[in-house]
Amino acid sequence: GFGVQGGWAVGPLVVEGAPRFAGPFRNEQVQALCHELGVEAFGADQINVSDTELRTRIWQPLLPTTGLRPADKWAAIHHAAWRNGDGAYARLCRNLSASLRAADIRLRDASDEYHRQLRAALKSGAKPNLKFKNIALTDLHLAFHSLLAEMASARDYVSAVAGLHIGAPEKKSDSLARLMEWTEAASRRHHRAEPFVAALAAGWDEASSDRWLYDLGEYRNLFLHREPMGTGLGVDGVFIAERPCQLGVVRTLRMEIPVHQDASQRVEALERFLYLYRRLLELLGRLADQARYPAEVPHFVAG
Repeated sequence: GFGVQGGWAVGPLVVEGAPRFAGPFRNEQVQALCHELGVEAFGADQINVSDTELRTRIWQPLLPTTGLRPADKWAAIHHAAWRNGDGAYARLCRNLSASLRAADIRLRDASDEYHRQLRAALKSGAKPNLKFKNIALTDLHLAFHSLLAEMASARDYVSAVAGLHIGAPEKKSDSLARLMEWTEAASRRHHRAEPFVAALAAGWDEASSDRWLYDLGEYRNLFLHREPMGTGLGVDGVFIAERPCQLGVVRTLRMEIPVHQDASQRVEALERFLYLYRRLLELLGRLADQARYPAEVPHFVAG
């Protein structure tokens, strides 16, 4: 969707055989509208077009909480740690914030590519449920590669923060895998009770009902180190899916990936990565409230 006079226009919808945009819809109607369409709104883009050569886009993730978003919380913690002379903590918090901001933008890029492919497919008359591919899909694959890399980096930066909380050696906590291995030893198992470590272990351990932090790392390793998208595993095409609603026929773009490496079950890529992204933001927002320093925005007083 995009902003128009009076609210938002949403589409493309197929009405009487042709793609159309519906609207305008007011802000307070968006949630119900998304439910009707069977889609999710996960971010909004503010575009400054005053400079035609350097158009500025400011992406804001749509989160269920109010206040500072996780990237801003960790940036504020970085500033507080730096003021207190805690350089190691400040550096990790700064890098964590940077990775979260980059993940925001790469998710936006992936969404843009879905929309671009969808509009092109509708214009060319692509048939529903028939897989197709084109050269431009490379941009979508690379957006997902970058998204996974940034989310996994944020995961490992917060693991290093957890390592500082429990006094772990730097080389044993610079990734979640190494931190979990180090705290697995019987002599160090008590560290699993520390809030940061406990929260990370809940998404990692084999006994967990949802090993989403482990899965995040596996997707990163799979698509960046073993089988890049577009080269194997059947992740080289997309297709159009249809869903009727009161406004018309909703056609969405879908790209399926294995739920795990070598698994026969497949899931939609953007939906799966959006789930991991939201879990990551929720976790890092919660852990920011338990950090060594407060997530308070600096105040400047004019003299």
